[in-house]
This record gives sequence, C-alpha cells and structure tokens, in this order.
Amino acid sequence: MDKDIEHAEKALACIDKMKEGLSELVSLLDIADDTFGEMDRLETYKSINRTLGRWQEKYEGFLNEQGQSFTQTM
Repeated sequence: MDKDIEHAEKALACIDKMKEGLSELVSLLDIADDTFGEMDRLETYKSINRTLGRWQEKYEGFLNEQGQSFTQTM
C-alpha cells in the first residue's frame, strides 16, 4: 500500500508540473497572430487540462481514502 501512496504522490507532483507548463504555453498564445495555428492548439490545451484534472481527482481521491493528503512543496 505504501508503494501505491508513493505512486499517487509522485503522479500528483508530475500533474502539477504539467499543469504549470500548460499554463505557461497558454500564456504565450497570440490569438491576433495565428502564425503557429494557436487557435487549433488552444482546444488541445483545454482537452489536456481536463484530462489532467480527471487524473488529479483520481489520485487525490485515492490518497483521501488512505487518510493521506498531497501537499506540493515548492
């Protein structure tokens, strides 16, 4: 069980990093100049963010069931 808890904690840390990176990418979008097809990518970014949210809920739910909580340390 400790292995599963460690896995969930590591996964949540990775998800946090992925969300942070995705947020940075979105902040770079220049909708007025669509040289890089950013409008198309925006939908992809939204989809990725929703998926990350589902994963996060699953791992956090598991940790809550185990009486654990995830705290990201920066």
